[in-house]
Amino acid sequence: MPNINNQCLPLICVAAAAFAARPFFTDDAGTVETGMHEFEAGLEYWSDNIALSFGFKHGLTDRMDMGIGFAHVMQPDEISGFTNIEMGVKYALISNMLSASAAVSPGAPGYALTAILSRAFGPIAFNLNAGYEVTPLTDNNGTLFYALGAVYEMNRFTLGLEAGGNEDNLDAWQIGGSAGIMTDVRIDLGLSGAFEDIENSLLLTAGLTYEF
Repeated sequence: MPNINNQCLPLICVAAAAFAARPFFTDDAGTVETGMHEFEAGLEYWSDNIALSFGFKHGLTDRMDMGIGFAHVMQPDEISGFTNIEMGVKYALISNMLSASAAVSPGAPGYALTAILSRAFGPIAFNLNAGYEVTPLTDNNGTLFYALGAVYEMNRFTLGLEAGGNEDNLDAWQIGGSAGIMTDVRIDLGLSGAFEDIENSLLLTAGLTYEF
């Protein structure tokens, strides 16, 4: 889970590694069902930031899934192009309550380890992520990160609010939601930004998830 800041696209930098359910960057403890697949696609846009993101997850067992994700940045020009592919696995220690995930990027040395705790109280569920990211090519050999999200589920609709950061500061937030338009298809919309510079860090994301 790369650091979130206003120098990069927040949703791409987080979601590509964590594989959280769109549009959120806080992961939940659930895993994809055995033999099932999830395909996600999204558009991230605001002012001079434009990118397409993609993710694919596969349920390996009743407790484990794996996924890959990447993005294509169109603007800003100085970082345009395809991002490195992120690969990850998640294992449920306690089904739908406690999981652990690991993510790596073959094109950029380093990895991220995340503990995921989920707890539901009626229609409201809370998800807590805490982890450690190692990026050998930077001066900082390791960074602690965290994220907390709350989602409200009602029939086909999900609404959520979340915030995340690292050991230095709480630096990102997002509000968003999704809606099931077909049995296997959901569309989503989210607005995120940085706490320290909201005006210059806003990012709108919209996308869909297809389960098959």
